[in-house]
Amino acid sequence: MYRYLLYIAIIFVGQPLFGLDVDQLLLRPLDDLLTDAEQHSPALQLERLDAELLYSDLRILKKEWANYVALSGSFQVGNVQFIDNLSGGNTPDVRTVTRENIFAVAGIGLRLPLNDFLTKAERRRQLEIKLDQERLSLQQQAFELRQLVIRQYNDLQRALRITDIRSRDLNFQDLASETAERSFREGTMDLATYTDTFSKRNEAEIRLEEAKLDAQLLYLLLRELVGAEIKA
Repeated sequence: MYRYLLYIAIIFVGQPLFGLDVDQLLLRPLDDLLTDAEQHSPALQLERLDAELLYSDLRILKKEWANYVALSGSFQVGNVQFIDNLSGGNTPDVRTVTRENIFAVAGIGLRLPLNDFLTKAERRRQLEIKLDQERLSLQQQAFELRQLVIRQYNDLQRALRITDIRSRDLNFQDLASETAERSFREGTMDLATYTDTFSKRNEAEIRLEEAKLDAQLLYLLLRELVGAEIKA
């Protein structure tokens, strides 16, 4: 039903829909379309982000050892009093002496929770497995996307070839109709043959418009899939 509504629209509007003339349509190389499809695919972009998050978690896990190391230090300024025996000549001199001293202590400590130590290798292995799964999923989705682009590209190329065949058939039927028109006026062709000739011409026009609609639909689908213009 949708195709026939578009066909009616073409008849009344008298110009290609979507600004597309399939008679003059040339496509970009397939390799370029495959590259654009992989770059613009939301599904592939999501897979890439998921893989990047897992890779970030793995990097963080590898640096967790820093959480188990602690630096400690202290700094203190104080007065120390002590008794000093100062002798001058033959007379002993006992005095209390006060001196200012600075104390500084630095150290490094290591805290290693046994549970974390035992499970870190397993957590790292799980993250690496998940990361590999994301990479394989990304490759699989890219493979399926490329297959779909190739199929739709081939379908569109076939539709364009069919359109060209239908166009040449219509040209032939136009010539046949012109000949039939002259022959009918000259009385050398009966009415049934004359009517049949124009019926074939009208059928050829309908087939051409249907082929154009198919090509236009395939063009739009492929352009949306690729995410960029596909015309050369």
